[in-house]
Amino acid sequence: MKKIGKIYDITRGNLLLKDNLTGLYNHNYFQEFLQKKIVSNENKTPFGIALIDIDSFSLYNRSLGSIKGNEALKKISETIREHLTENDFCARYGGDVFAVIFDGASAEKHLNCLEDIRLKVENDFNGKITISAGFAFFPDDGENHIELINNVKHSLHHAKISGKNRVHYLEKNISSELDKKATILIVDDSPLSIRMIADILSPLDYNIISAKSGIEALSLLKSTDIDLILLDIIMPEINGYEVCRTIKNNKKTAEIPIIMVTSLNDEESKYKSLEAGADDFITKPFNRPEIIARTKNLINLKKLNKKLSAAETTVMSLANLAEKRSSIGLNNIPDTARLAEKIAKKLGFNKKIIDAVRVAAILHDIGKIGIPEKILNKKKPLNRKEWEIIRRHPDLSCTAAAPLKNLFPESLDAIRHHHERLDGSGYPNGLRKREIPITARIIAVVDMYEALISERPYRKAKSKEEALAIIYNETEKGKIDKDVFQCLKEIIQKEK
Repeated sequence: MKKIGKIYDITRGNLLLKDNLTGLYNHNYFQEFLQKKIVSNENKTPFGIALIDIDSFSLYNRSLGSIKGNEALKKISETIREHLTENDFCARYGGDVFAVIFDGASAEKHLNCLEDIRLKVENDFNGKITISAGFAFFPDDGENHIELINNVKHSLHHAKISGKNRVHYLEKNISSELDKKATILIVDDSPLSIRMIADILSPLDYNIISAKSGIEALSLLKSTDIDLILLDIIMPEINGYEVCRTIKNNKKTAEIPIIMVTSLNDEESKYKSLEAGADDFITKPFNRPEIIARTKNLINLKKLNKKLSAAETTVMSLANLAEKRSSIGLNNIPDTARLAEKIAKKLGFNKKIIDAVRVAAILHDIGKIGIPEKILNKKKPLNRKEWEIIRRHPDLSCTAAAPLKNLFPESLDAIRHHHERLDGSGYPNGLRKREIPITARIIAVVDMYEALISERPYRKAKSKEEALAIIYNETEKGKIDKDVFQCLKEIIQKEK
């Protein structure tokens, strides 16, 4: 009987506990495993739990078919497994959602793992597939499996409505990050220099931490939120230029402002610092007012960037609500924003314009919330009166986005004029050629492309090649900006 029992257990493990497609444990066994882990955990040893959801996966399935969809599920499940330790647990929670139970008491480590998985998926699929993840921690976020799962679902929901393609932890909210004291990292192999800078900055009420080498600084950045780095150039092992370049090439740390600190006072050092990605430059011996002024300026800039990020999160929440209201009437928001941003970068615009284009791409169709669904989803051609109603949506979108005017003024012009055409045949104002802002010309091309490759009630989705051919014809007719279209074409062809 014992032998039979063992055989039964093995069979049960192979046939009843695993998901056939991915080979991961299934939903039922995940629930069973989680309950047992909590019940047997008498000392309440902390552990992490995450739900990972594939963003807009139904659209991917619909456009490429279930075979490609299944291949993507298997590839993503393999990616998740590759990033976990042998003591972690992974299951297919259901459909396009995966569950992970992390062993160990380091929430920061688990969040870093989720972020690495997110980046790997985004890179593997060239941005065509992204994931969102919600995270919770036992016992802080729930002492039984029901509370814990509800909280991790809430966290995942926040990640989705905040724009998708992100990791969210219930305890990490934007307002608390904006309110906390700024943390400054001083990196210098000289204890005397560290002490001098710390003394100069001490009246400003910042958290001051230090590292005596580039390697120590890079290690600190993995576990600590830093708002500004003062970085010495001449150090052993790796110099300041290399450290700066490493920080700026890492997506997680690229937005941290860096002030290069050196005794060198020549143009070549300044040039090398800026080339490495530094934001500012100060020389020894230290000038107290100069250090204070430059530090304050960059800390304030970092806070502004956080506010912009918070505003953009609100923007994405609004856009996603609109997308849910009429998934057929709106384009894929993350893809539209991604393409628009890539075009703006390819055209050589600065960060301010790139940000404005991204926000406009997210919000340009938000006004469709005010358009009756029976018009948006109508299968037959629209009559004249219905077209007049549809043509109101750029103005409606602009009105909805008006509170963002101080943060993203260029976005409003792009939103209002994204249906204008170079020959004056567009709406709402019939602008011609250079009267149309470049931001609006970018959104016009991306909006047309995403609309063509998306299914509509009155037609099937076009292939990418068909969509590009149609837009090319519009450029030949003098309606669409040729330079913007060429950028789009190059990006799409590169992503194949």
